[in-house]
Amino acid sequence: MATAGHCENDNYQRNPTARILFKSERNKGSYDVQWGAQRRGGVIFSQSNEIIVDGAKLAISEEASLADMTPGTTVCKFGVTTGRTCGSIKDAEFAASWNGEAGTYVQVVSLDGTVMNRGGDSGGPVYAGSTAYGLVHGRGKDGSPWENDLFSCP
Repeated sequence: MATAGHCENDNYQRNPTARILFKSERNKGSYDVQWGAQRRGGVIFSQSNEIIVDGAKLAISEEASLADMTPGTTVCKFGVTTGRTCGSIKDAEFAASWNGEAGTYVQVVSLDGTVMNRGGDSGGPVYAGSTAYGLVHGRGKDGSPWENDLFSCP
């Protein structure tokens, strides 16, 4: 199971409720991801390749490459705080610094000018149909021109 690297290492899956055992993370530059394993009854088991969006399971069968992340491509994200929001990729190589290291993120702008994500959405899936596009990293700084935009790790 994957989530944002800047999230706490002591995580849990909300439905069904289960602790996620921290395994490893990359949390600098272009990377903001951590890996964990779920434990039930003392046994670690494999997660299925799906996400839950608005209470429904969505199978993920493909992974987008950076070449697939062209400006104008519509993607959606699902986060605990703001739920499902969709937008258009504006920049697949938005330059940013994360934890003191230069990197790039995918910038997604709202289709209707609303906020794409808020605190608590980090680590949520970014997807289009059955294709994974990445994980929610965060949003632009308050007062910046991109404060309503979504930034994701491809």
